[in-house]
Amino acid sequence: MKYDAVKHPKHYLLSDGTEVKDHINSIVGEMLGRSAWKAANVIKYVARADKKNGL
Repeated sequence: MKYDAVKHPKHYLLSDGTEVKDHINSIVGEMLGRSAWKAANVIKYVARADKKNGL
């Protein structure tokens, strides 16, 4: 996937070129409500942790 600062920002692209949101959708797609929201946020932050300067 091509980098685009608005539609495909670098901090949401994984090393294989896929986007975090695609992985989130495949994992939490069947979940409902707050459970899906909480799981999605955990995945999002863990996937981007290495791009946060170790913070």
